[in-house]
Amino acid sequence: MTRFAFQMQVPDPAVLELLRCPVTHSPMRIMVPDQLESVNRKIGNGEAKDRKGRGISIELESGLINEQESFAYSIRAGIVQLIADEAIVLSDNQ
Repeated sequence: MTRFAFQMQVPDPAVLELLRCPVTHSPMRIMVPDQLESVNRKIGNGEAKDRKGRGISIELESGLINEQESFAYSIRAGIVQLIADEAIVLSDNQ
């Protein structure tokens, strides 16, 4: 049986330093495994919503989180999805 290793795609550190949350304008950082697991658990339970109140159904492979830890953004196929309306709401303190 062949095993495929999944390698998480993350932005170059120099690029990451330039990225800002489109909602709060705060710096972004890569989600640590515990954060990613927590968000994916909420997605799996049907509890995760975006800023427009729409349910999130696709689990994150990797993601970014803003400085206040109030919004998360998906990284899909190595492309950061910094779309304000699609931000996953992590905290009610917006």
